Formats: sequence, structure tokens, C-alpha cells
Amino acid sequence: MSTIFAIKLCQLHIGERGYLIPEANPKSNITGRYIMGKTTNFTKQQLVKIQSFLTDVLETNEDTAYDPDQEYIVNDIIELTREQSKTSIAEDFSIPYVHPMITVQKWSSELKLMVEDLLNTDYL
Repeated sequence: MSTIFAIKLCQLHIGERGYLIPEANPKSNITGRYIMGKTTNFTKQQLVKIQSFLTDVLETNEDTAYDPDQEYIVNDIIELTREQSKTSIAEDFSIPYVHPMITVQKWSSELKLMVEDLLNTDYL
């Protein structure tokens, strides 16, 4: 569903941090959470796991030991960057022969800020 179409289906107001927040509208059939006119399909729990993972990466950076059990978090980060239209980061994830964890390490500060902004919305 396009953002323009979604905005027409419900009334929006600007929250404290400048995010577009939908008013309750029982007639609208919109799912997801609105952040800056975009939706996210990630739950608060998923975002908290991503934030914790990125905090660990920031603390250890190049010394971060990759655990294959955490691959789902890396995949969530990749999906989140695409969802939030972070094209520079998403393009880096598409570079052949470069493990996605290298990209996570490279962009960890920016990724953590993006997740923190999403977690700080009133609508999650």
C-alpha cells in the first residue's frame, strides 16, 4: 500500500518527535506502524533484539564474533534497511562476496540510530 493512499485512509497528527502518527480509525484496514509516513512490520521486541545486537557490535566492532544462531537478526537488519529506504546501507548488503556482518559493522552507528528512532515512537 502506498504511503499516499494510507495517509488518505486515516487522519494523522505530528507526534513529539515529528513522526506521523495515525489517529484511531476503525474504518481503515491499515496494518503496520507509521513512522515518518512509512510503516514498519517489525514488533517492538524485534527492534529491541536488533538494538541489543547492534550495541554489542558497536562495543566490539571488528572483534565481533559472528554466531550463525544470530543470522536471523542480521537478516532482520537487512529487511529493516530496505523497509526504511536506507538505500546506501541496503546496497552495501548486496555487494557480492562481502558477508553481511561486514556491512553491519560498517554501518552499526547509523543502524542503531535508525532502530532507536523507531523504538522512540509513541505508536509502537
